[in-house]
Amino acid sequence: MSLKNYTLFSFIFVCLVGLIAMFNVTGEYSFSFLGWVYTLPSAVWVVVPLIVFFLATMAHMSYYGLVNYLKINSYKHDFETLTEQISAKFLGHEEEREYKNAEFKTLADFIIQSDIKPKSRFKLNIPKIDKVAETIHKIEDLGEFVDISKYRLSKENPLMQKNMENRVVLEPKYAEEVLKSCDKLTGLCQKAFDTFVEFGDLKQIRKLDITPTKAIAIKLIGRFSGSDEEYELDKEYVKELCAITKFAKEDYIGLAKVLLKKLNPDETLELFFILSRDNIEATGAYIYVNLELEVIDRAKELLAQSGDDEFLEFKAFLCLKEKGRNLRLSSFLEALQK
Repeated sequence: MSLKNYTLFSFIFVCLVGLIAMFNVTGEYSFSFLGWVYTLPSAVWVVVPLIVFFLATMAHMSYYGLVNYLKINSYKHDFETLTEQISAKFLGHEEEREYKNAEFKTLADFIIQSDIKPKSRFKLNIPKIDKVAETIHKIEDLGEFVDISKYRLSKENPLMQKNMENRVVLEPKYAEEVLKSCDKLTGLCQKAFDTFVEFGDLKQIRKLDITPTKAIAIKLIGRFSGSDEEYELDKEYVKELCAITKFAKEDYIGLAKVLLKKLNPDETLELFFILSRDNIEATGAYIYVNLELEVIDRAKELLAQSGDDEFLEFKAFLCLKEKGRNLRLSSFLEALQK
């Protein structure tokens, strides 16, 4: 029963008892206490204990009602704190929180010591947690860029890094802004550099203290090679790029395939001659270029200087060509790799 209903029915009960006593009990009664004498109608003395009992029960119910109210509030507070801690955990935060109830403190300790992450399309019907889970889904699974400034994540936070990577993909020009604040190499900075190589100024690219991947080095060399480019890569810088990215035989051949489409034959032959002279790993690419450009005698000369177990694919190609087979070198090499 609610306190309001209890008060109403108690008042009605006291009134009924008082009326019954008034019509059925006559006379007066005197009560002496500590020298004081109280004389009241007998009907009043019947009602007084009921009023005292009512006030006592009201005080009792109010006290435990307040205790229960505070307890419920403490549970609500802890529940809100726990949802915040779960949300923070999803976002990559590790924060200690204050709890008023031991049960919630135990759950919080479990969360801190566990590695938890929302699955795709996570739904818990708790708005604060669900919103964070949906944001993570958009960033990590859908590759979207989301404004997460309200979460105040650090720049090193993995979710923040992934979100910025998504923005670089969706807004390539943003890569330049990212690179301005890169004081150490991270996945985000590497991604921004790889994107910036596709449209950035060569002078700016060369100033950046970031080592490209092999694929990006090939893309960079290919982009700034040819007469239609404002800046041309000098051969020394090509050698430097190949060296710092530790090009292997296959990488040099991959570079040759790109440059054969960008440079004229003489420029291509000259470049790969220089590369092969300084690095034995580039010899295969030099042979490849000679074969593609039909400089057969030079290719044969290079193969004759190689070991018996070296460049077997090129030797086999020449053997087939000499037997009258009409083959393209690139198609022949691709067939060997299958």
